Amino acid sequence: MAAWGGISSVQYGLPIFWSQASSRGFSLHDVVRVMCEEPAKLSRLSHRKGKIAIGMDADFVLWDPDEPIVIDQKKTRHKNKITPYHNMKLRGVIHKTILRGNVVYERDRLCDSPAGQLLLETGQGYSSTSKI
Repeated sequence: MAAWGGISSVQYGLPIFWSQASSRGFSLHDVVRVMCEEPAKLSRLSHRKGKIAIGMDADFVLWDPDEPIVIDQKKTRHKNKITPYHNMKLRGVIHKTILRGNVVYERDRLCDSPAGQLLLETGQGYSSTSKI
């Protein structure tokens, strides 16, 4: 929990992936499978993450897959501002991020306080602890 910096360029994951995937003929359905459904399965969280359905956590983004974006390392939201994607032109701008039904990001404005939950393995899957 004391690690410095976060994951470099994670905030650009969707536009980076979408720009490359769409240029190779992949669909939005493919992106959902690769970036949502499969990671939820791999992390044993598919009972609450990875899709929009009754009883799930309601995590999703509202975005324009065709809107252009130029990566500017000055606008990165993580502590380590270095990114190999600086000045890269991509497609797909996220306008809003919803976490468990709550808006946590809206067009360059983050929520006032962290809203994530630490998930700990219990031996029978994962359980939630307090917000982080």
